[in-house]
Amino acid sequence: MKRSKYDALRAGVRKSLLMGATATIALSSPIVHAQDQGSNRATNVLVEEVIVTGTKRAGGEALQSAPVAVTAYSGEVLDALFVTDIQSLSYSMPNVQLEDIGTIPGTANFSIRGVAVNSSIPSIDPAVALVYDDIPLAINTGVIFDTFDLEAVEVFRGPQGTLFGRNATAGAVVLRTSDPSDELTVKAKFGAESGSLYRTSAVLSGPLSDTFSAKIGVLFEDDGGYFDNTSPVLSDPSLAPFGVGAAIKSDIGARSTTVFRPAIKWAPTDEFELVAKYESGSTDGQGNPAQNRGLNGDEFETSINAFGEFDSEWSQFTNEMNWDIAFGEGTVTSITGWREYDNTSEGDIDASPLTIFHSFSKTDHEQLSSELRYSGRFNNVGLTAGLFYMDQELSYIEDREIPSAPLPFIGGGIQDVTSKGIFAEADIDLSDTTTLIVGGRFSDEDKYGQVERIFSSNDCTRELCSNYDVQLGTEFSEFTPRLGLRYQPSDTWQSYVSYTEGVRSGGFNFRNTSPTAPLAAFDIESVKSFEIGTKAKFFDNKLRVNAAIFNMTLDNLQREVNRADPVAGVVQEITNTADATVQGLEAEFLWAATDNLVITGQLGITSGEYDAVRFDISGDGVVDAGDLALELPRLAPRTYGIGAVYDRDISNGGTLTFQGNYNYRAQAAYTDSNLGTLPEFNALDGSIAYRMPNEKVKISVFAKNLLDEISFGNDTQLPPNFAGSSVFPIPGLQGTGATFSPLNKGRILGLEIQYDY
Repeated sequence: MKRSKYDALRAGVRKSLLMGATATIALSSPIVHAQDQGSNRATNVLVEEVIVTGTKRAGGEALQSAPVAVTAYSGEVLDALFVTDIQSLSYSMPNVQLEDIGTIPGTANFSIRGVAVNSSIPSIDPAVALVYDDIPLAINTGVIFDTFDLEAVEVFRGPQGTLFGRNATAGAVVLRTSDPSDELTVKAKFGAESGSLYRTSAVLSGPLSDTFSAKIGVLFEDDGGYFDNTSPVLSDPSLAPFGVGAAIKSDIGARSTTVFRPAIKWAPTDEFELVAKYESGSTDGQGNPAQNRGLNGDEFETSINAFGEFDSEWSQFTNEMNWDIAFGEGTVTSITGWREYDNTSEGDIDASPLTIFHSFSKTDHEQLSSELRYSGRFNNVGLTAGLFYMDQELSYIEDREIPSAPLPFIGGGIQDVTSKGIFAEADIDLSDTTTLIVGGRFSDEDKYGQVERIFSSNDCTRELCSNYDVQLGTEFSEFTPRLGLRYQPSDTWQSYVSYTEGVRSGGFNFRNTSPTAPLAAFDIESVKSFEIGTKAKFFDNKLRVNAAIFNMTLDNLQREVNRADPVAGVVQEITNTADATVQGLEAEFLWAATDNLVITGQLGITSGEYDAVRFDISGDGVVDAGDLALELPRLAPRTYGIGAVYDRDISNGGTLTFQGNYNYRAQAAYTDSNLGTLPEFNALDGSIAYRMPNEKVKISVFAKNLLDEISFGNDTQLPPNFAGSSVFPIPGLQGTGATFSPLNKGRILGLEIQYDY
């Protein structure tokens, strides 16, 4: 795969490095923890203005004024919740799921309002855009981030096709790391969790001169492994062709992570600022432990004979420049980003003590993007407009170790993608209380690829393919509009109505294991959404309530349909299967009950149904009413939660903070056939923190998933000739249905010490 066109950029990154805001708290945050606020710390936090930057307005936009459904978390809130990665927020927002699929660690399968993907195939584009320091990450793999040094997380619901472009049909998750500070600051943390996980991080930031400042952040994490393996040593001669079980072992899922994050800021004048950030990271260890639900019950245990390996490395550089200009008293912003990500992963997909289906995969990805935009105001018109360009290269190889297969199962694909966009959004004040919102984006994409079927292939090794079965190409040019009306009679209340559209890219299936499925490109998926929302503040800003109702029509649903297969283990066919409608409501509130007590809550209700089905998603061989009656995957019909935080000053001048949160998510289908399910989940978390009188040291104890409930990244059905099924019994481990279900951790108890200067 050619890399030469990025060599100059790499050299520039290295040269730049050698040369080389106030936190906001969102309405929906399940906890608010204030510092330096005296006895009224909770009330003071509530009245502070909340700013979000994902609307791409110069200087950001007040959350309560933004006519869009969005949830935001400041870095301070993330610390208080002991959030260590984005997946940790998965249960705290209505109609939002931020989860790792588990097949290849670090692969996001995010869902917002029931719009999602179910896949670890890197050639499948996301439905939820993940934007990191204003750079859209082009693939789902390698994007479950550690939240160390994050300044904010913003989650925008609904299609975000105008400002974020393609692959934001469900919404967008916007992450921002901290900029170098103008004053010397030090933030250091040490944490330990049950399951033998230790985490150390430090961020040093401050001025180097009147115009330069710099930052350096480092993270070291060592996870000793949380799960137990109960695989027996098998002596049954009939099982000899499948190997023998591994010895019983604890501490499965061990992994180590290192992140290095320097940055510089140059502000030679009041009108110009440049911020350059670099990140280098690596994660290595065992693969995600998977449970075969036909062999293991409701325990955090596995019965596998291969613990897997995982090795991931990434580098990223972003350069942001902002010029304040007289034209419309606006700001011109230029953002250039480069990212390289490589990983290898091995896993026990049969999730049993036999070698029936193990898998190796290798992903290499590189992207270069640039956005130039303007944001300003002309009398009664606010305007945000820009140009976008991205180029990316991706290669993927998968090798399935299936002893019963007559020939090797190895293949994959390569692809080059060029994406361009031009966008604009205007807020036109029709009166003192009414604003018309008009916007749109024209997106153009060309995608070229080559695919080698993962079925009886002799053209590939684990490093490269010498030949490919087919060359494919796909392209689209789409306009996605936004039209809205906002009514804001006062600073404490607004209502809005909006219509938005979004589009998700078509592409190719790099995991084609079917000998009969065509090697062809699949088409784009489009979404049209109608939303009515309100945001209000009551009782001198002590109570905030945000709510929205929505209706979305999804055309040409782009799905990965999983089917158990006795030869290939699992066959994944990717095609445009159906049209559907999704509707629902969501609400969030925050109430400052007293000067020291804050109570929060969230509620989400979603329903969806197929309007038309054009593919046999049930797997019964026909397309009929049975397919039409199936539930949409990853659509949880109910989510809700409540939380509280209580601050208490103590006699020595220190502060105790107590917080607790309960969040619920209903059961949802995982596979299109509905044979796989994601169980309902009750998340109960809590903490007690003591901040010393000098306010520099905080000592906390915390608990996550106190009810010790099981959850999975996915629930893929395996064929009846696999261990765990009723027709393939193992002595002492007879089952009724074989599955591949990667486990998430159960109850976690932890200690954290934080130092701020």
